[in-house]
Amino acid sequence: MFHLYIDKLLILYIMIYIQYILAALAVTTVSAKKGRQALKIIISNQSELPIYAQIREQLKEQILNGQIPEGTTLPSIRQLAKEVGVSVITTTRAYSELEAEGFIATMQGKGSVVLPTDNKLLREQYLMRIEEGLSTAIETAKAMGMPREELTDIFHNLLET
Repeated sequence: MFHLYIDKLLILYIMIYIQYILAALAVTTVSAKKGRQALKIIISNQSELPIYAQIREQLKEQILNGQIPEGTTLPSIRQLAKEVGVSVITTTRAYSELEAEGFIATMQGKGSVVLPTDNKLLREQYLMRIEEGLSTAIETAKAMGMPREELTDIFHNLLET
């Protein structure tokens, strides 16, 4: 009888844990026009980033990686809000910031379109990523006492590959 109670308690615990995990991490796939690729938006209630920033950063990353090619029409603000399960204000802010950063352009009645990756604002984003990566590498090299020549050798070797 005691084992039956333990088994029921364990099953209850597992069910609660699964619900917690599902609530903490909601994965939504949102469709985009042109090429019918899907955008993968993951919203985490456990993240320190606000939801609009999570959406913005994930869309930005997918644009920079080429997963969302230039010319792709993103889902409307209302459609994205509905599919992700957030407010229209949240998606509006994410799209507005992406537009301000030069990743998308919004045209009245046409929607938001991914801009070419050769525009000035996007180039600045790439340069910031490169600088951040190089700064991290340099800080790490300094922390371990690596000579400057060795670090430049590594850099040159990586450029050749």
